Amino acid sequence: FPFPTTGWGTKGRPKPRRRYGIPPVCYKAGLWMPFFIGKKNRGGTVMYIKPFAVEEWMNEYEDNARYNIAETCVDSVSVDELFALTGEDKEAFLREICARRLTYGHIYGAPEFKKGVAALYRTVTPEEIITTHGAAGASHHVFYSLVEPGDRVVSIMPTYQQLYSIPESYGADLQLLHLKQENDYLPDLEELPAVSIITKS
Repeated sequence: FPFPTTGWGTKGRPKPRRRYGIPPVCYKAGLWMPFFIGKKNRGGTVMYIKPFAVEEWMNEYEDNARYNIAETCVDSVSVDELFALTGEDKEAFLREICARRLTYGHIYGAPEFKKGVAALYRTVTPEEIITTHGAAGASHHVFYSLVEPGDRVVSIMPTYQQLYSIPESYGADLQLLHLKQENDYLPDLEELPAVSIITKS
C-alpha cells in the first residue's frame, strides 16, 4: 500500500502526493501500527511514483456514469448468479462461512482455493500457487522480485500504467516500445533490439 509521507486533506482523505514511503503494517491485537521505512527505493534514490492517470479518472467518474464505456473488467455477476453457475449448495456454503471464526486464516492462501486453482492445470500443485489481490498484486510481486535500480525494462505502450510506472519507480532504465495503429497495435519486433539491450529475462 503506497502511503503518503505528508499531510492529509479534508474529510479524512489524503492529499495527492508524488513521493511515497512503504510502511509494513502490523494489525496484531487490533492495532494498526505503521512502521515507516522512508522514501527511498532499494538503490538509495528518492522513489517517485507517477499519478495513475486512468485509475484516478475512473475513480472520479465510473461510479456515477450512466453508460460506462471505459470498463476494463469482465461483465460482473451477482453472488446468486455465481451460485447458479457453480452448482454450489448456497445454504450449506453460507452456514459454513457464518460459523467460521474471524481470524487471520491461512496466510499463504486458503488450501481449498489453492487446490481449486491447481486443478485447472495439468502439472501445477497447490504448493506452487501464490495468491495475490488480483493481477496487479501478482505483477507487483514480479517487479519487486526481479527489478533492481539500473535494470533495463522494456514495456509496450499503450498498456496498463503499472507495467511501466512501478519498475520506473524502482530506478529501472525504462524503455518503451510503442504500438502503432498501422501495425494493428502489434509489437514491431524489428524495433525491439533498439530498446532491449541488457534486458532481464
